[in-house]
Amino acid sequence: MILILGTQGVGKTTVGKLLAEKIKYEYVNFGDLFQKKISVNRDMFRRSSSLKKFKEIQKEVMDEISKMKKKTILTSHALLTRKDGIY
Repeated sequence: MILILGTQGVGKTTVGKLLAEKIKYEYVNFGDLFQKKISVNRDMFRRSSSLKKFKEIQKEVMDEISKMKKKTILTSHALLTRKDGIY
C-alpha cells in the first residue's frame, strides 16, 4: 500500500489517481470510504458525534483497507494510527 498524505487541496487525489493508473494499483480515498459508513456529511458527523465514535469509524475503514488484496494507493489528510502502530 502506498499512502499519500497532505493537507486539503494540495493534490493528493490527482497524484494518487495518476500514480495508480501508471503503476496499475487500485486508488482508494479514505474520505470516500468514511463517508459511506456514515449517514450525514462528515463535518456534521464530527460536530454531532463524540470523538470516540469518530475514531471507531476511522478504525473500521482502516481495517477494511488493510484487508484489501490488491495493491492500493490511499489518500488521506490525516495519518491514522492505532495502539500497536500505524496501519
